[in-house]
Formats: sequence, structure tokens, C-alpha cells
Amino acid sequence: MSHLRFRYLRSSLVESVQSLLGLRDPLMPPRQLIDGVGGGDFKAVGQEFFRYFIEIGGLKPTGCVLDVGCGCGRMAVPLIHYLSEQGEYWGFDIVGSAIDWCQKKIAANDKRFHFQLADVYNKSYHPQGRHFASAYSFPYRDGFFDLAFLTSVFTNIFAKVQAVLASSTSFRTVRRAI
Repeated sequence: MSHLRFRYLRSSLVESVQSLLGLRDPLMPPRQLIDGVGGGDFKAVGQEFFRYFIEIGGLKPTGCVLDVGCGCGRMAVPLIHYLSEQGEYWGFDIVGSAIDWCQKKIAANDKRFHFQLADVYNKSYHPQGRHFASAYSFPYRDGFFDLAFLTSVFTNIFAKVQAVLASSTSFRTVRRAI
């Protein structure tokens, strides 16, 4: 058995016991999902970016947020206690298991949060995707969001697609670019 497979089996067992005993944070994804978005300290990284959203991005509690490549909700979780009833969070990703987890653990309990699978082809993360990234258009109207961000997305796509996405689609959906 490989070291990584053993680690995930052990983590899964520990997480299951913690959940049964009420010791696991219900907004903490399984280790395998966390490792899929870069690993590290899920809460600490989320909190660090949360500060950036407010201090640099100017996010207000009433803001409407787009998280491109939302993974398993690392950026969404800190916003749960910040966004007001008028605030909204929209995230999409190409990893189905991460979207499923977010829909069950976050969106099912909070109507302000929305998660969607982007059916975009990626050899490693979504080989059954029907659309190429270069032809994908964000499924939101122009100017819908107050703040849009991408964390660890550009590191996973080709340079040509990076330029197309950065220059057009992501900015089209934001009211004001910073």
C-alpha cells in the first residue's frame, strides 16, 4: 500500500471517529479534499485570504462574491460569519467531489452560498469535461459581482488560457476591478 493511500485511509478513520464523537468541525472538509486544493492549514489559509478580501478587495458584508476554482470551500467558510443577509457567495470548480461537499455542508445550510460544477475539461482534474477552458464563459451576468478572485487557478492551467481568462471573462462579471 502506498504511503499516500495509507495516509488517506488513516485520515478518513480519524475523521469518522471525530465526527461520531462530535469533535470534528462540520465545516472542515476531509483531508483528501484539502490536499486537492493545496493542503496546508485549511482554516489559517482561509482566514488569511479573508483579510485580503476586506483590506485589499474592499469586500463589505453586503457584497456579492465570485470564487473561481472554489475547491472545497477554503475561501467560503470564513465568509459564512461575515456576509450579511444581503451578501452572496458564488463558487465554481471543475472538481466534482469538492463541489458535492460544499453543496452538502455549506450551501444546504445557508441560502447565501451557491456552488456549481464547471464542466470544463482538464486532463488531471476533470478529464470528462465537455468544454475547453478557452471557450468557457462564466455563467453569470456582466457586473454581477463586487469581488471576484481566483486562488491557485492560474497555476493549474496553460499560459494561453490564463491570458484569455484574466483579460476577459473574469473582469466582465465584476462591477469594479481593483
